[in-house]
Amino acid sequence: MSRLDCKIPPPVVAVLAGVLNLGSTTYSATLFEPPWILISALGISSCIFGISGVLACIHRGTTIHPWSPNNTKVLVTSGVFRFTRNPMYLGLVLLLSAYYLLQPTLFSPFGLLGVLWFLTRFQIEPEERVLTEKFGDLYLQYRQNTRRWF
Repeated sequence: MSRLDCKIPPPVVAVLAGVLNLGSTTYSATLFEPPWILISALGISSCIFGISGVLACIHRGTTIHPWSPNNTKVLVTSGVFRFTRNPMYLGLVLLLSAYYLLQPTLFSPFGLLGVLWFLTRFQIEPEERVLTEKFGDLYLQYRQNTRRWF
């Protein structure tokens, strides 16, 4: 296990990427004017995935804290978890995408790719190892039938 595994909470990663994007606006001209309907759809989808994921975990009595995957008590596979294994992270990425479209810079695509890589490498993969150890074949079957992101 890497020393960064599950150490930096995903919301902090997303906020840092947003701050870096905000800082780069002084060095970028307006690249394009994205449609508000797209920004709104991403924002609404973000809320739906994020809140649904949190509520599903609370309803099943398991942890929502990303830095303690060992505290997972049950494998949640219903609700929004039928569509993605990581609805809360997907919600963060969708929210960040909406922000990047609202405030587009040359940094935006790299920031989004960086956040996706960081979350996958230092949060999701360690969680998947823990869930495989805890739930064995049940998790492996869920993993085979449900996408990581969307």
